[in-house]
Amino acid sequence: MLGRDLGILLVSATLGGVVAALAAPVLQRYFAPGAARDVAVALGAAVSSATHARLAHGHPWRAVAVSLAISIPLVYGVMRTVHLVVG
Repeated sequence: MLGRDLGILLVSATLGGVVAALAAPVLQRYFAPGAARDVAVALGAAVSSATHARLAHGHPWRAVAVSLAISIPLVYGVMRTVHLVVG
């Protein structure tokens, strides 16, 4: 059981990291470099979470898609707020 959970964690984190790394250069065409990095990180975090939900908990694809659509702007907003507060 622990091995399966660690495997799911590894796959989820790796997939999220790859998505963020691939998205950053594409997003820099449309956003300022700082905003592009933030959006890429938000996208990677959301993909990691959605991958975990699908693999570990068996959530249906529709629920995973809705989760992504909601969480990407939410994570981005939280990150921008933290950047404003911290500096």
